[in-house]
Amino acid sequence: MNKSDFFPQIQNFDVDNFLQKYWQKEPYVIKNGLVNDSHYISAEELAGLALEDEVESRLITHSIAESMTTDAANHENWTLIHGPFNETIFEKSGNIDWTLLVQAVDHYDENVAGLLDYFRFIPGWQLDDVMVSYACKGGGVGPHFDRYDVFLVQGEGKRKWEIGQHCDSRTVLADNQDLSLLADFQVKKSFILETGDILYIPPYFAHWGTALDSPCMTYSVGFRAPSISEMIDDFTSFIQQSLSEDNRFREKLSLSALTNTTSGLISGDTLNAVQQQLEETLINKDSIRQWFGQWASQSKYQSADQEYLCSDEGQVSPIDL
Repeated sequence: MNKSDFFPQIQNFDVDNFLQKYWQKEPYVIKNGLVNDSHYISAEELAGLALEDEVESRLITHSIAESMTTDAANHENWTLIHGPFNETIFEKSGNIDWTLLVQAVDHYDENVAGLLDYFRFIPGWQLDDVMVSYACKGGGVGPHFDRYDVFLVQGEGKRKWEIGQHCDSRTVLADNQDLSLLADFQVKKSFILETGDILYIPPYFAHWGTALDSPCMTYSVGFRAPSISEMIDDFTSFIQQSLSEDNRFREKLSLSALTNTTSGLISGDTLNAVQQQLEETLINKDSIRQWFGQWASQSKYQSADQEYLCSDEGQVSPIDL
């Protein structure tokens, strides 16, 4: 028995082929992949969430004159406003396009939460949340790249997606302090997604989505991609909490060390001893198993916390709290 026996399946989709050829390698489009529309949320319900203090929401606007171009240099016309918002949120009009983004909608709407079940072929601890965007015609968030994997499920309306160059930490960004937009966006491919279509975008691929209809709603299923530095920082903090004052560096001295005439020299034996004791403390499978189980259970949103236990083989298994 495998996961497919318990969870709903994406239509027209070969999981093995996807994981071998596209996962974290190339963008991939699944036409009519989600035929069940019961996991969508209405524009009114989404707007209601954007009014709540505890819900993370954003509004991105930009000039209509630059809305359909690929010239990211017009970054000064993009504006980011953080929620919560008032009830006039959907009355935005005039010479601007706009997009409302609401984070972690799966934590507040059980129907949207059901979207995650379609992506259980990815280990559960990697699933982050479902962000939902509502855009008027011409709306979007601009040319950018993410550092994590994302599946973009098209709900109501149509959206044009343009895929650009592969980026990294050296990629030049436009001079916008609020939005990390690309200074140069080079279109390589473009797709039009209709209701039920899904676009997978690997980490660091530039992309730009533009709403072709009003309303246009997109569901972004995002995955966790912590930096190694963040993981090391969290792990070492975990280790430090388990150490007592009695855990101290000890070195067995030899006669050659005691008779060394170069008193300022740090010997190779000392370095080996330091390395050995650090490795014994840090590279400890039991400690890593315990830490990772706790770390994987943490969420930015308290209501979504789930406990994960590491098996003896190092696999992580979820336990609903």
